[in-house]
Amino acid sequence: MKSISKKLTVLGASAMLMAGCGYAPLPIAPTSSNYFEGPQTVQQQQLPTLPAGVTATRLTMNPATATAAVGQSLPFSITILGSDGKSYTNPQLVQWSLSNPQNGQIDINGVLQPGLPGTVQVIATLNGLTAKATVQIQEASFAWQQMMSPVHSNLHAVKVITSMDAWAGGDGGTLLRFVNGAWYTEPTFQVPDADVRGLGFVSSNLGWAVGSRAGGKTPFISRWMNGVWQTQPVPATSGVLNAISVVNDHDAWAVGQSGSSALILHWDGAKWLQWQSPCAGKLDDVQMLSADTGWAVGKGSSLTDSLPLMLKFQNGSWQKKGIIADRGAFSLTSGLEVTAIKMVSATQGYAVGISSPPLVSPRGLFLTYDPQRDGWVQGKYDSSISNLDQVPLHDIAMISGTEGWVLGETRTPDFTLSRNPQQIFGSLLDNAGGVLKADTSFFSGNMSSQYNQIDVLPTGEGFIVGDNGVIIQRTYDWRTGGNTQTINTYGYGVDPGQQTQPITYGPGGGQVPVPTPSPLLY
Repeated sequence: MKSISKKLTVLGASAMLMAGCGYAPLPIAPTSSNYFEGPQTVQQQQLPTLPAGVTATRLTMNPATATAAVGQSLPFSITILGSDGKSYTNPQLVQWSLSNPQNGQIDINGVLQPGLPGTVQVIATLNGLTAKATVQIQEASFAWQQMMSPVHSNLHAVKVITSMDAWAGGDGGTLLRFVNGAWYTEPTFQVPDADVRGLGFVSSNLGWAVGSRAGGKTPFISRWMNGVWQTQPVPATSGVLNAISVVNDHDAWAVGQSGSSALILHWDGAKWLQWQSPCAGKLDDVQMLSADTGWAVGKGSSLTDSLPLMLKFQNGSWQKKGIIADRGAFSLTSGLEVTAIKMVSATQGYAVGISSPPLVSPRGLFLTYDPQRDGWVQGKYDSSISNLDQVPLHDIAMISGTEGWVLGETRTPDFTLSRNPQQIFGSLLDNAGGVLKADTSFFSGNMSSQYNQIDVLPTGEGFIVGDNGVIIQRTYDWRTGGNTQTINTYGYGVDPGQQTQPITYGPGGGQVPVPTPSPLLY
């Protein structure tokens, strides 16, 4: 094997795809958190102008009409007729803009990056002259694809700020940032014994990482501000923090466990304060809908307490809520733990977790919120897939009330008499409005048996992280012709050409064009 060159080149989005183990060497970012060295910004660049004494007499744009999908770059050209009779075509001579910034961004070179679907006008102006083009932006198809990772360590947390800016954290002081289409180790995070379990951000400039130090014995909080991570004092002296939810720069909540008690901390803009927990146990996740409403979930600490912790923040305090067992029975002999929650609104939400009945392997717990009774009922599973309810569930992300994903596991079903039982492929599931189904929008070579956390933007772009540094990105799927036969179904659907083999797209498959992610625009 050839030795690795001392000078590593940053790998952009065009070289993100891997079908293998999830690890490849990437450059460590500079000693400061300035990831954006390279192309100058508009403010830094000296933009060109027409020659002295020459004025523009006519301005045209090409193409005049166009169609592009979200995530598909679309370049425009201009022609300026000068008063000297010459034509000028440098796109930086004009001012570029869009009729609706929600629909995308256009750079100084006239390259449109579509954002939200719809019709938008591309506008070029110069000294009172205007040229316009009409673009129809269409929906894009997405697929989960494995990315190169700069680490081997287990990753437990991921937070996406925009499609071009995200963070991931894990064991042994691991903190990564996604910028310029690649993942980097964060140079200002210098806490080698910190295990990061949760991430929350106000913006690209302000956020927090939570977890533990000293092998899970001491809670840990670090704040990202002014381009540097700095450790903050924690009022609890023992325990671990598992999750954080940020409302704004002066309102954030972090939850976990300290001894036998649930640990709840609040950031008031100046310091972290410990709140009284209404019950014993541990908290695995927290989500604030506003400064006045939120949820925290986990597991009770008593051996006789089979129901999970479901805490709701309202009227200025945390209050215990229950599970309504009227859609299928909950076994009172099963230990129930809610590992993650995702509220789409104050009246719609989902929670996932693990049920641990006696004599069998742990299995899944899927709940939906009932706003009429302010409680939780059992969700449903796709009946066409056997034993899907046996899959333990670890995290959930939603982009609408009816579209989202749940992270589970691949496992062998209980009580099977088959010598070669078919595995339950539950690593990645679709949540279709309260019904869990197998997800097929991924490349088969990219799937692991289990992942730890998922975060997805409302536009559909996001990341999944797991053990051994594995990172999966949900991005645009440019497979030629839109042939859905190439989508892997993990045995739940069969390619007619293969008869008995799952459809694969990855190792041994065709070339997969890797798209350039688009910016998220609000």
